[in-house]
Amino acid sequence: MSAGGFLGGILYLLASKRRAIARINIDLCFPDLTTAERQALLFENFRNLGRSFFEIGSAWWGSDQRINKLAQVEGVENLEQAMAAGKGVLLIGGHFTVLDMSCRLLGTAIDFDVSYRPTGNAVIDKQIIRGRERGARTAIPKDSFRQLLKSLKQNRAVWLAVDQAQTGGVPVAAPFFGITAPTANSVARIASRHGCVVMPLYCARRPDNKGYVLRLEEPLINFPSGNDLDDATRINQIIEQHVREAPDQYFWIHRRFKSDPQLYANI
Repeated sequence: MSAGGFLGGILYLLASKRRAIARINIDLCFPDLTTAERQALLFENFRNLGRSFFEIGSAWWGSDQRINKLAQVEGVENLEQAMAAGKGVLLIGGHFTVLDMSCRLLGTAIDFDVSYRPTGNAVIDKQIIRGRERGARTAIPKDSFRQLLKSLKQNRAVWLAVDQAQTGGVPVAAPFFGITAPTANSVARIASRHGCVVMPLYCARRPDNKGYVLRLEEPLINFPSGNDLDDATRINQIIEQHVREAPDQYFWIHRRFKSDPQLYANI
C-alpha cells in the first residue's frame, strides 16, 4: 500500500489529462466540499490508483492463504436466498480501483462469473482472463450477451460493472450525482427478459489499508419497473451511494459525463 501510494503520487504528476478529467468529475460531484478538500480527494484518488497496480499482482498471483486473510465478505445469505429463485443473479457494481482484487476476494466466499472488457490485445486479454478466473469461475467478454445469458440460465451469479458512460446502442440520459450522464439500460433489459434477480455489490479497501470489505446487498425489489429512465436512475443511485462510502477509491479518471460534449473538450 505504501509503494502503491508513492506510485500514485508520481502518476498524479505525470498523467495530466487523466488528472484533469478526474478534477472535473470530482468538482461536479462534490460541489459542497471546499477547494482544498476536493484537491485532497483528487490526490488520494491517484494514490489509490497506484495501489491498484500492486493489487493486481496480488490478485492474479497471490496465494489463497494470503488472499483469505484479506477478505471480509458480508451478505452471502442474500445471494443464497436470491439463487433459490433459480433464475440467476446479476451482481451490479461500479468501477473502483479495487476491481481486480475484489474479483479474487469474492471467490473466497461465492461461486460466480465475471464480465470483463476486452482490450483488443490477445496477449493482454489472455492474462486478464487468467487473472480474473483466479476468483471467478468464468470471465465473460462484456459484449458477449449470449455467454452472459447462458450463465444466468444455468442459475449462476454474474458480476457486471455498470457505471461507465454508455455511448453505443441507445443510452438513457439519467442523473448521476445530479448530473445527466449516458447510462446503459442493459441490466433492466436482461432482468425484464429473463427474470433474473439484480443485487448490488459493494467493494472497497478498509480505511486501515489492511484488508477489504465486500458486501452483497439485498436484491432490488420492483425492478425493472418498465420505465427506462426510472430504472437507469435507480442503478445510478446505487453506484452513487457506494461512491459516497469510499469516494477516494472510485475510478474518477473516466469521462463519465459525456452528455455535455464541451465538458472535456479542452483536455
